Amino acid sequence: MTKSIWFGLFSMLVLALASGQVHADSKADAEAELKQARDLASRGDHKKACKAFQHAGELAQGKSAPIWIGLSDCYLQDKNVDKAVAAARQAVAVAATPEERTEATSKLADNLPRQHGEPAWTEALALFKEQVANSGGTQGQRGVLNALLMLHRDQEAAEILAALRKQGKNEDDIQQQVLFGVSYPSPGDDTKQLDDFNERLYRLDPETPLRVGGKVGRPELRHQVKPDTTEEALRHRGFSGTVILETIIDRNGNVTNVRVLKGQPMGLSESAVDAVKQWTFKPATLDGNPVKVFYILTVNYQIG
Repeated sequence: MTKSIWFGLFSMLVLALASGQVHADSKADAEAELKQARDLASRGDHKKACKAFQHAGELAQGKSAPIWIGLSDCYLQDKNVDKAVAAARQAVAVAATPEERTEATSKLADNLPRQHGEPAWTEALALFKEQVANSGGTQGQRGVLNALLMLHRDQEAAEILAALRKQGKNEDDIQQQVLFGVSYPSPGDDTKQLDDFNERLYRLDPETPLRVGGKVGRPELRHQVKPDTTEEALRHRGFSGTVILETIIDRNGNVTNVRVLKGQPMGLSESAVDAVKQWTFKPATLDGNPVKVFYILTVNYQIG
């Protein structure tokens, strides 16, 4: 074999090794950039986090599902729903493990309904059903129920609730884990639409909480317990903040479930939850009859 042929083979081998090293370095750089992007996002630095996700995507040559998922969240925060859906689709397409595919599919299913319309809800329903079939869990069940309601497939939604009760879930579990997060129409957008949705839900299951607005009158506070200010908070004079809670108020006017939408540190969120659970109300009504409702409550703190 001539020297020129040997030299050519040697050059190809060197290039191949160098290419492999560059690829390994790029992958490591992409993972480091992804970690930084997630850290920035966790600290609430949206702009820098999104730039880091974009840079990580370039380093990974668009082949990383976790990076696409991060970009999808960035687009959502920028209220660009179409781009958020497209990024979630890319995450599904490049998912390298079953865990990545599950996360990407869940992200796509969550994003699709934001596009509104029957096609989006129909595709989301299929994805949520896949999620329930693969891993079960309340998030998938909530998504299935939500999609069925939006598609006016009320009988199937009723069957889902009946099946959950047969599985041994009590009303608190169903309300806390499944019904919290159902996409009700906004009363500010269309009162008639909200009335129709509430009436359908009430016919579907009188135990299902409704949304206040339209024909559903708001509950009236009867008894309020002041939250305790924690010892740690008392050491921070001048601190002020608001805890925002989504609650369920039952037909007797009692607060039965509480979820923190916006919390405060130093144990103040927990104190607010403990206090609100002791509040009582004149129940909300629909056509004069007491009904169970979701209701937002706020607790304000001013230390010192």
